Amino acid sequence: MSQPKPTAPRAESPLKSVMSTLGTEVVLFPLIIVVGALITRYLGPTDKGIYTFIILIYGIFVSLIMVGNSGSTHYYLSNKEYTVKEIFGSLLLMTFYFSVIATIAVYTLWYMGWLGKTGAAITHTQIIIVLISIPPTIANLLFMRVFVGTSQFVLKNKTLLTFRFVQLGLLLLFAFVINYRLTGIIIAVMLAKITYLIIQLRFILKHYAVDFSFDRTYLKKAHTYGIQIWLNELIKVSNNRIDQFIIGIFLAPELLGFFSISVVVCELAQKVPSTTLQIFFNQTAKSDDRQRKYLLERLHKLNFWVTFLAGIFLTVAGYWLIVLMYGKAFEFSYTILLYYLPGAVIFMSTRVFLVYFSACGKPLKNTWIHLSGILVGIPAYILLIGKMGVIGAAIGSTLAYFATNITALYLYQKETNGFSLNIYKINKDDWQWVGNKYHQVTSKLKNKLKP
Repeated sequence: MSQPKPTAPRAESPLKSVMSTLGTEVVLFPLIIVVGALITRYLGPTDKGIYTFIILIYGIFVSLIMVGNSGSTHYYLSNKEYTVKEIFGSLLLMTFYFSVIATIAVYTLWYMGWLGKTGAAITHTQIIIVLISIPPTIANLLFMRVFVGTSQFVLKNKTLLTFRFVQLGLLLLFAFVINYRLTGIIIAVMLAKITYLIIQLRFILKHYAVDFSFDRTYLKKAHTYGIQIWLNELIKVSNNRIDQFIIGIFLAPELLGFFSISVVVCELAQKVPSTTLQIFFNQTAKSDDRQRKYLLERLHKLNFWVTFLAGIFLTVAGYWLIVLMYGKAFEFSYTILLYYLPGAVIFMSTRVFLVYFSACGKPLKNTWIHLSGILVGIPAYILLIGKMGVIGAAIGSTLAYFATNITALYLYQKETNGFSLNIYKINKDDWQWVGNKYHQVTSKLKNKLKP
């Protein structure tokens, strides 16, 4: 007789989680960069702008419609108030009704012509493909939070690796074999999202005990908590992508294409530091105040300086990277990058504080941080885009990111009753800590490689 599955697999160690996430990035990073560059060259600036706008529709509208419930899934699983078995049926129900609302909303906005210049370039066939992609997109977000909320980062990364390889293969197939231009690329994204959903469900059903009935109490609590963090998540998404959305509404698609490449290259500076943030959330959520402060100081200083040094590299070598990866047609993206990069670097610092406050159960502080970016960014976009076009959007983004960082530092100072430069100063203990982690990793790898 088979043994019943546990409610969730055993929690992983923080080091194993970080190394799994970092290893996934190391494997995927060159593939995503190479395939992304090939697809961008294939599409050209105009179609790249339309494609970017469609991806923004998934991001902004899904976050709006879900009312913070992906965040509440993460929260209730990470603090162990609920198990996967107790909420799985509720997640399926959420996927259904959020999908219905989102598809109606997106189609209505497109049909009424309220998606601006770039939205008007989306064909009827393409918008239908986008609508089919919305339900798996919502499910992908919820089920990813199942893995993260239960600290199963290795499991999450296995699903992500499989999905990414399928997605990259589909993109290359539709671009260079079927040659169906932009519509083919959108179909490839749709098929990849559906594949990702199948992979996620397979792993969940294999590794977790599940119940397909929905829990009314959980739904009520999830929506209540979701509403509390909804404004925060919406403003967060807006802070990260509202500049591109505004460009898509008011400027020609090719300008959004140029801008999107500058953003992709700038975000390379955040790749390695970002791998630590999800693990930092779970560790902070279960720590006391003293340990939380210690974790934040150490993570912040390391992430900040790694990002800063990466930013210097991109300033020097960014032009040649863009031309090498995307071709001379996108060289204007480097000019945009120079104005956008300072904000992208400083926002890595802000992200550490955002994770800290979220893990401490204080989402309202994050709302204030993101809101400061909106209050600075929106007027800057309105003023500068009209006068300087896409360069103005890049300057507006940098101003918004600096505003969020100043607000985050102020709120952290109030939270801890004092501000310490230790969040920036790397000392001997930090190097020793990095060295210890390095030795732990290498010794584990050596043990695994032993015959």
